[in-house]
Amino acid sequence: MIRCKTFIQWVVTEQINQLSISKRVQATIHPLMCYKCRTFKRNNKALNQILSEYDANKPDAG
Repeated sequence: MIRCKTFIQWVVTEQINQLSISKRVQATIHPLMCYKCRTFKRNNKALNQILSEYDANKPDAG
């Protein structure tokens, strides 16, 4: 089982797809058992979406 700190680091740096298969399985299972990491992952995804929408609609500084 991985630690929350490790899972959060993988999520924030978007390294999950680059991990070995065994670590990817751990990264998939961990938020199923840890509600704090599940919430963090959901909030991080929402924040990334908000920021990308803002960046796409950012007014010109001109």
